[in-house]
Amino acid sequence: MKKLWKKVRKGSPARSGDASPKSGSLRGSVASLNIGYEVKEKDLGKLHKAAWTGDLNKVKQLAKKDPSPLDKENRTPLHLACVQGNEHVVQELLEWKAKANIGDNQCRTPLMRAVEFQQEGCVHLLLSYRVDIETVDTQGNTSLHIAVQGDSLNIINMLIKSGASLDRKNKVRYIQR
Repeated sequence: MKKLWKKVRKGSPARSGDASPKSGSLRGSVASLNIGYEVKEKDLGKLHKAAWTGDLNKVKQLAKKDPSPLDKENRTPLHLACVQGNEHVVQELLEWKAKANIGDNQCRTPLMRAVEFQQEGCVHLLLSYRVDIETVDTQGNTSLHIAVQGDSLNIINMLIKSGASLDRKNKVRYIQR
C-alpha cells in the first residue's frame, strides 16, 4: 500500500491528520515550513520526534543516552527544537550537553535555525550557553547574516551584543551602482 505524503505550509490551516509546524504534531507524514524546512516522521528517531513536538518528559528520558544523535539530514534534536521554538526542550538538551555547534546538511547550526525561524527565546538560550556565533553555512552566512535577511531587529541586537562580527562577508556578490 502506498503512503501519500501531505505537506502543510506555515500559515495554511492544518487538516485533520496533517502535521502542523505551529502545533508540533507529527500525526501526519511531513511537516514543512514556508521556506522549505521539511521534517519527515519516518526519518526521525524518538528523541528527534520528542524535540519536534515539544515532549519534554520524553526528551528527559531519551537525552540521557545521547542528546545529539543525527538524522538523515545531519540535524540534531536541538535543531528541530529550535525551529519549533520549543524553549523548554532546548534548555533541557543544553543541560544534557547537547552539541550546539553541529551543522546540518546546509552547515546551519541550531542557532542559525533559531535565527532563521525567528525564535527569540531559543536564540537567547543558545547565546547564554555561549554557542559559536561566527559559524558559517554553505553560502558563507553567519547567524547575523540570517537575522538581517529576516529583518528581526531583536535577534540582530542580541547577536551584536553577544559579539557577532559586523565585518564578515558571505559568498553573495553585490553589484554596486
